[in-house]
Amino acid sequence: KQWYQRRVRAIELQGDRVYSGLFSCKVYDHFHVKRCNTCQNFGHYSAQCSVKSPICGHCSDSHLSSDCPSKNSPNFHPTCVNCKKRSGNSANDFSHGAMSLDCPSYVVAFLDGLVGPIHT
Repeated sequence: KQWYQRRVRAIELQGDRVYSGLFSCKVYDHFHVKRCNTCQNFGHYSAQCSVKSPICGHCSDSHLSSDCPSKNSPNFHPTCVNCKKRSGNSANDFSHGAMSLDCPSYVVAFLDGLVGPIHT
């Protein structure tokens, strides 16, 4: 399966089509990173989550993202729980929600799934 995925990605990057006999088909790559709406971690969904208390994907407090009391306030500054956990107490930027596609933690999870683990 991994060989096939790498081959399709290589074809797609070249802008080619896949040919089978007289037929051809345009190929494209689609990859999805699983993110839990309960704990905000990557790799599983809420149904498989073992965390007892939810963590908000907007502010990283202990409530569901859908119940966040802060997200619509004018002075709200999001806090990414994944980036906050990943970098410990360093002064890295957490000023985005856990759902952001620009989140550095999401980018690492995306690349890990796409090409295999890239960090130790």
